[in-house]
Amino acid sequence: ITITAPSSACQNSSVSFAGTNTGSSAITSWAWDFGDGNTANTQNASHTYTQSGNYNITLTATNSFGCISTTTTSIVIHPTPVLPVITGPQEFCIGPAQTYSFSQPVSTGVATYVWSIDPPGAGSIVVNSANSITVTWTGGVSPVSANVVLNVTSTCLTIQIEYPVTINPLPQITIISPETACQGILVNFDGNITGSSAGVTWAWDLGDGNTANTQNTSHTYTESGNYNITLTATNSFGCIRT
Repeated sequence: ITITAPSSACQNSSVSFAGTNTGSSAITSWAWDFGDGNTANTQNASHTYTQSGNYNITLTATNSFGCISTTTTSIVIHPTPVLPVITGPQEFCIGPAQTYSFSQPVSTGVATYVWSIDPPGAGSIVVNSANSITVTWTGGVSPVSANVVLNVTSTCLTIQIEYPVTINPLPQITIISPETACQGILVNFDGNITGSSAGVTWAWDLGDGNTANTQNTSHTYTESGNYNITLTATNSFGCIRT
């Protein structure tokens, strides 16, 4: 008798074993020992190993004369990788690069991990290592949805994990004001924004210790000199532009 079986298989996957009679006398009984405490008594059998490891499989056959023959083979059962859990910011404003990572699971077997972003034009990859990725997101004038993608490949598993992110826009603002004015004369300052101004808060620093918190404001300088005017806007997403 001989055994036909794979030399390796995956944990929790069904494995087929076939017994072949190479002699001339009929086989009256078959007995499989799968090496993990499980057995079968058919010529061909299948079995699922729930634990990874190396197993010795024994097939015993008895022919019509009562003669017994035994043969063995071995199989390596590879572990199924535990899926990594990605961590990192999921909703944020356009700005500094964001880092995403995972802790490689223990006892996962041999696996490779490849990062990417989807769509590719949503940002630029600054750092790309086995366990982390750092991305500078591009964003737009409205919220942009994208994914951090981790492709996991091993002997027993090929899967793509997507981690959704939302990149919120910064308010697009400019200051409309004269470059020069006269001491003691009222000066108008307008905050100009691209898109809706709904939910936007405004903060003016007029450079002489005076402030205002409206989109448009007026101010009279009582002293001559050079003044730096700063306008800060915060939109409904909490994103700030100065």
